[in-house]
Amino acid sequence: SNKTIVTMLSLLGILLASGSSRSGELPLERPTSSSFSSPHSSLFIGGLGYCGIRIAEAFHKSHPECRISGTVRSQERKTQYHNHPWLNVHVLDLDESYVGLDEHGLSDLVSATHVIQTVAPLADFDRDPILAFHEDDLRRSARFRWVGYIS
Repeated sequence: SNKTIVTMLSLLGILLASGSSRSGELPLERPTSSSFSSPHSSLFIGGLGYCGIRIAEAFHKSHPECRISGTVRSQERKTQYHNHPWLNVHVLDLDESYVGLDEHGLSDLVSATHVIQTVAPLADFDRDPILAFHEDDLRRSARFRWVGYIS
């Protein structure tokens, strides 16, 4: 169930803010089962690897109305998800030209209400790769409500 997933993610060390932010932090809210049930909710998963794709599948199963998108590291990996027509897959370029997401991926990221990040920090940036490329975009997003990190 969604409650089990949210609890599991909380136990894995996901940062959940109470809605009021400290200096420099995004104001976030604790997710609830109903927060994913809205047809206007969307989940963006940074890293559709072993954990990321399972999270996507679990959310799709429990909340088929929630729009789900995420990232992979190459065009070849993107083609592996053709059997997931409900999933918008984007290449996060961390290997070729270091540009991050293309315009479609960035659009899905900034329109997401919930973000789960599973991509490990890169030595080149010494920080989260999504934030390294798109932190300012996330800060300007009016829809962004919650973020989680799984290491």
